[in-house]
Amino acid sequence: MINKFKLMLFFIISLISGEEINNVRMSIVPEYEQNLTTILLSIERINIDKENDFSFTLPNDVDSVFIIDKTNDRLVFNTIPYDKTKKEITVLPEEEIALMIKTKKYVQASRRYFNYNLSFSTNISIFDVELKEPLMVKDFSYSGINGKLEINDFGQRSYRQIKENINKGKVENISFDYFNKIGTTTITIIDSLINSPNLDEGTSKQKIKRYKIYVWETLIVLFLICIFVLIIIFNLKNERKIIKCHKCNQKLNFDDLFCSKCGEKLSVSNDI
Repeated sequence: MINKFKLMLFFIISLISGEEINNVRMSIVPEYEQNLTTILLSIERINIDKENDFSFTLPNDVDSVFIIDKTNDRLVFNTIPYDKTKKEITVLPEEEIALMIKTKKYVQASRRYFNYNLSFSTNISIFDVELKEPLMVKDFSYSGINGKLEINDFGQRSYRQIKENINKGKVENISFDYFNKIGTTTITIIDSLINSPNLDEGTSKQKIKRYKIYVWETLIVLFLICIFVLIIIFNLKNERKIIKCHKCNQKLNFDDLFCSKCGEKLSVSNDI
């Protein structure tokens, strides 16, 4: 709560002073649809100084960079050039920019490595970075992100951290490695989970099993109620068999004709 307040205060002060604010959101997604790593990057700039270029470094194994434009409610991906020697790209001085970076494809099923020495040409106020772990991989390890773990409905893990006040030129090293034995992608695994008949069959079996449990619970309750009612009836029946002589108050059986103590003749009206 304190950090959010400090961040909001810094934001207000920057707006009043006219200082340039640069916020960056980055999502690193290895092997989602293809056997490569995709980096989605969005940049928000406030109080832009158009005389200062905004540039940042690219991963070592970068293959292509796209700028994402929205035209007629559709996303359009246009290839843009970058400095292949410095592995650096400069973007236009706009308030909002969205980019997609793709690395070179992994040739075969093997160990995957990724290393990104990221730095910016200007100060960054907020750097929100996320790394998504691919499904069905082994020995996944990473560094450079020390944040919150989140798991989606398909069991995919993601690691997210929000960093503040990153100085220009400071290198943020983000790396990971893992082993993809069969060379599959996350979307392939998700499709197989969604379309798997075993998933539905297993789910229905669980429902049937739980339904049977409910039936047995009901039968047990009914059985206990019946036992309780029989006990009550039995006690009432026994109480009805015991009568008293109206003359000497001697306890007698219901079917006795005479009192065993005083010899008084009994009748049904003597029953208590």
